[in-house]
Amino acid sequence: MAWRVSGRRSLCVWITADRCGRCTPRGLSDELVAASQRNIFYKFLGVGEGPFDFLRRLDDLRGRPVDNAHFIEPEGVDAIGDQQFFDLLLEEYPQWLIDARNAGLIA
Repeated sequence: MAWRVSGRRSLCVWITADRCGRCTPRGLSDELVAASQRNIFYKFLGVGEGPFDFLRRLDDLRGRPVDNAHFIEPEGVDAIGDQQFFDLLLEEYPQWLIDARNAGLIA
């Protein structure tokens, strides 16, 4: 992952990932810690058969000034209505907005 630094703190970036592809645990952990000082929020989805232990650990990763990640593993995703799924996607995001604003990451 890479991001371009700009002076725009009014823009929030929200990243939703459903699989990590070829990322390494150490590399992604380092990126997440570095990104916690930026205006970036990550939402990790565990859909289908796990294990999702790595994504759970990212959710509780230490060393971040602002908690910029959240993991969910919705059960029966096919049976979840759109509104309930949207609510799950937004879990922790409102708190991140408050924390990021208090940390000066967003205006």
